[in-house]
Amino acid sequence: MHPNLLRIKTLLAPQREKLLNHPIYEHIKTPIHVRNFMTQHVFAVWDFMSLLKSLQHRFCGCEVPWRPEKQYPLAVRLINEIVLAEESDVGPAGQFLSHYEMYRMAMVQAGASTKEIDMLILGVEANKDLNEILDSRKFPSHICSFVRNTFESIHQSNLEELAAIFLFGREDLIPDLFRGLINQLNQDQSNRYELFEYYLQRHIEIDDEQHGPMGEELLCLLCGVDERKWDAAGRAAKSTLESRLQLWDGILESLAAV
Repeated sequence: MHPNLLRIKTLLAPQREKLLNHPIYEHIKTPIHVRNFMTQHVFAVWDFMSLLKSLQHRFCGCEVPWRPEKQYPLAVRLINEIVLAEESDVGPAGQFLSHYEMYRMAMVQAGASTKEIDMLILGVEANKDLNEILDSRKFPSHICSFVRNTFESIHQSNLEELAAIFLFGREDLIPDLFRGLINQLNQDQSNRYELFEYYLQRHIEIDDEQHGPMGEELLCLLCGVDERKWDAAGRAAKSTLESRLQLWDGILESLAAV
């Protein structure tokens, strides 16, 4: 492993430990807890796609007329490979669909309400300002803070910071977070979570074996031997884990109130 990757992982160890041992997992015990969790966590599933597509937009020449990427052709390959799976993966019935769509299907099967996330999507499709959408629907504050943090990163971060947020806040983190959820769901043998478990297992497999290593390769490519870039990447990664902790804390508080 690149020594600077190891240095960032060491920097993030306290936040990562808090996330992996968060008490939220102990509170996902009943169907109503699972549904409550899903109605909130789906916002993180949705905003992840905007984070990924922002990377694709920066590297892959999405404008028309098209232009070739001359500086980072390897980054184009890595990002497009990740987008292929996240935006058009193989679903449980062999169909092609995005991981967001897969998650929403799992919500329906589990009986979780899709009303709030559907309203957000409708607002986006109507070209409304995201802050206006979040304010008008009075979404829980921890959800609004998490989504706003993601989009501030998208609009304000440089390439290495955005790549670090993508790697350490999502691809490197998610498999271990989702293992905690899988352990809880496996205690309930009901098939109401069949699609949810498929989604979780799919993320564990893809992120562990493919997208995590691709994210590491991308960050190394962008930072190279520039220590200032590595330092900026570490700060951005730490900030995004703190944002995830606040989201987990907010969801836990809502679960405890059920």
